Amino acid sequence: MVDVLRRETGERHAPYGLPLLPGPCPSGRVAGPEPDEDPRLRLLIDELLKHSRPKVRLHAHRTSRAMLCRTAYLHHTAAAREGLTRMGTSAVPALRHAADHARPDKRPLFEEVLHRITASAGGT
Repeated sequence: MVDVLRRETGERHAPYGLPLLPGPCPSGRVAGPEPDEDPRLRLLIDELLKHSRPKVRLHAHRTSRAMLCRTAYLHHTAAAREGLTRMGTSAVPALRHAADHARPDKRPLFEEVLHRITASAGGT
């Protein structure tokens, strides 16, 4: 993500004025703290997960899966589930479409959120 920001913007600063991590070391590793321990990266991902553009949110979620520990990634996934539930019935068509096209082992994830939405809509 950092390399993409550098190439596209030509700047050494990420969005929101956060400084980018230093470039790779000669060993190929990035200098500085591990991704899980870098508060700047966590802050950037957290802010981008709330971005108004869906593609930015998707890329931030994928980046969290690749760079952060599993616990942090699962926290973001749970937050996404909660957000879809709060959206209510307006999220149902997209969730049904995603469930219809998902791998069979992933369909229960979509069906769980759909069930939560329909249960909360029936209770109001």
